Parts: sequence; structure tokens; C-alpha cells
Amino acid sequence: MDSIEIFMMVETIDLPKGNLVISIKNNTDSIYSTGDYYKVEQYEKGEWTYIPYKPVVFYGKGYEITPGSSRQFKINLSDLDGVFDKGKYKITKNIICNYKHETISTEFSLEECP
Repeated sequence: MDSIEIFMMVETIDLPKGNLVISIKNNTDSIYSTGDYYKVEQYEKGEWTYIPYKPVVFYGKGYEITPGSSRQFKINLSDLDGVFDKGKYKITKNIICNYKHETISTEFSLEECP
């Protein structure tokens, strides 16, 4: 998949409240969909380390992202069982188009932490 055709980016980070807003942009001619599920990893000691969830529920909703549009998602980082220290992180989401599953991700950095 060409990362320029469909991609994810971090819009805002509000760490004191534990919120991260991401958007997925669809520059293709196809409809993509995604759900609420996401995965966050932290870059430590030269490798990506998965940050597990606290007990949390993901509903089986599907959100369409039509051609030429974007959709925002608010992620509550307090659902994760980790301490968000200064450093580099990556968020990953699954997307689907014509029954083909792919993953997209974007990196973000935390420079100051409470």
C-alpha cells in the first residue's frame, strides 16, 4: 500500500487529560473502513515495545473513510497500562478495503510529560 494514498497522522496530544487525536486521510478512489481498536508502542532500547491495555472494551463499530476525505479519532491513553514518559511512540490502526486488511501507523514524540 502506498503510504501517500491513505495515511494516519497525530492532530493533537493533550497528555494531562490523556487524549490523543489522530486523523486518517484517504487519498484513494476506494472506501476504507476502520474500527475503534488501536495499538500503541514505545521505542525503547532500539526496539518497539507494546503498551498493554487496562481492562477496556472496543465496540465492533465500523467507520467509513470515503475517497478524498479524512476522519478523526480521539484516543484515550488512560486506557493503556503504561506511563507516558518523554520519548518516541507509535500508534497503529487496522483498515479494511474490499475485504483486504492492512495496518497503518504513525509516530509521535512526547517532549514534556507531567
